[in-house]
Amino acid sequence: ATDITSSALQGDALSLQTINTFLDILATVASDVALTMGAVDGVYLSGGILPRLGKLLDRDRFLQRFQAKGRMQSYCERIPIALVNVENPGLRGCAQALLRQI
Repeated sequence: ATDITSSALQGDALSLQTINTFLDILATVASDVALTMGAVDGVYLSGGILPRLGKLLDRDRFLQRFQAKGRMQSYCERIPIALVNVENPGLRGCAQALLRQI
């Protein structure tokens, strides 16, 4: 993954195509999950891969793919999407929950 990302950042067409295919699949799966779970309040994308992609993440392409759900497109268009850029968001959330209990 690191080599593909590095090559894509350097302009390698095949690596960029690989990144775009990965992001297309991610957008499709994320919208499938959002529809399944009824996630009208938003979808939060987190993890180690997405923040590393930086400028390779074509936000318009991702959003278009996320919303491409046929008759459910208008529903998906109302779902906000956020990219989580902090380290250890799960641990931070646990710490905040613990602080609220104290």
